[in-house]
Amino acid sequence: MFMEAVNNNNWKGGRPRKAESEKRRYTIPIRLNLAEFETLSQEASMQKLAKSDFLYQRLIQKKVVFVQRIQTHPDTKNALDKIGVNLNQIARKINSWDGREDLKIYLDELAKINELIKAYHNLDVER
Repeated sequence: MFMEAVNNNNWKGGRPRKAESEKRRYTIPIRLNLAEFETLSQEASMQKLAKSDFLYQRLIQKKVVFVQRIQTHPDTKNALDKIGVNLNQIARKINSWDGREDLKIYLDELAKINELIKAYHNLDVER
């Protein structure tokens, strides 16, 4: 679908629009005392979630997903950091540029970066 939009010059960039049923339009401000706020902050932090995401999961889904962090080798982390920098540079270039004639080149580069990420992930799992 993405490539069809690019090839047909219908791609305007940016994030695809959400369906009306998926949009969260309402906010509910709440007041907490210090103890309640600290409890919320600690529990959300332990689950590696933002406070709003933690509350949403507790309220709507009645569950909290536990996240287990995996230790990575420092070389793997450094390589992924470099890939991330490259990816950000490519995204910045694509978002700031008017023409679409070189889009194929950038998409090919993104595909190569994706393959590198997969390769590093496989190396990390084997360690």
